[in-house]
Amino acid sequence: WAGTMAASIPSAGVASVIEHGYGIIDNFLDTARAKVLLEEIRVASKHFRPHRWQFGGNVLPKPGISELDMHDKQSPAFAPAFEHFWRDELPPIVRALCQSLLEAGPFPHAIDTSKPIEEYVSVKLQRNAGCGAMFPMHHDNPGPPNKRVLTVVVYLNVNWTAGDGGEIVFVPFAAKRIRVAPLFNRAVIFRSDMMPHYVEPSHKERFCFTVWIDAESANTPEVCNLTMRHLAPGDHHDGSPPSIASFFRSSPLNRSVVRAVYADELASQLKLCLRAADGVPEAHISAVLDAHTRAVETQCAHPHLGPVIGALRNVAAASSCDDHASCECDDDNDDH
Repeated sequence: WAGTMAASIPSAGVASVIEHGYGIIDNFLDTARAKVLLEEIRVASKHFRPHRWQFGGNVLPKPGISELDMHDKQSPAFAPAFEHFWRDELPPIVRALCQSLLEAGPFPHAIDTSKPIEEYVSVKLQRNAGCGAMFPMHHDNPGPPNKRVLTVVVYLNVNWTAGDGGEIVFVPFAAKRIRVAPLFNRAVIFRSDMMPHYVEPSHKERFCFTVWIDAESANTPEVCNLTMRHLAPGDHHDGSPPSIASFFRSSPLNRSVVRAVYADELASQLKLCLRAADGVPEAHISAVLDAHTRAVETQCAHPHLGPVIGALRNVAAASSCDDHASCECDDDNDDH
């Protein structure tokens, strides 16, 4: 299986990761292997744990989402096919992907693929119950001590149709978005530290697994600490709104301002997420929204950062969204 899957990584998908921050690869795995993994994830899902996430210092449940981390000691017993996939089949795929990234163009991270796979790659299985569960806008690497630099999500949803929901939406900062359908054996690859994204409410049971690839070079001070040098016209941008947006789009520093730039949308997504399924008590939801509002107001009140946020909001408001629902790759990605 491994040779077949590693050879399935097309240069166009990897080049898109370099140019746009994300790539889409259909028929990522051998079809028979993908079906085996789907059957196992269905059976193993009864052992999954509820997803929990951190927002504003609070650890919260994500209603309708359950997961199994392959680093957990009991995971091999629940998901032996995935254990084999992670330990034996995934390493050549990761090596091929990293080599393709180096060949496609400048990539800021040197990933040491000589290490044991469990030291720099994580795999998590996920079930969405289809009760409207979703993920608000976020980065997979929000900052230190996280070391993720690449995310690969592989979807295992047979007979997905429009209206089922569960699409991932990439938000290249203050630019045109792209909505990607979670089709069977489709993989999306994106920069963990640079690509904001969210998952729309799912109205049908949805399965996927995620591969995170780490690098020691993640989260250097230069891409974590937003300073006046980044805000003022100069080396990074010329001070015009499009130029400012372009700079943040190409830097993990967009993590510093994404909450404020997309403040209203994120607030709506937080409410939608926390009220899915049985939901979270309204008092907890109010506390989350209050913390979000306070953080945004603090940034907007800053004499230098506030105007930049305003300019970025105007650029973002003018952007649109494209759909990528078919199995045919859209080569016209210039605006994504």
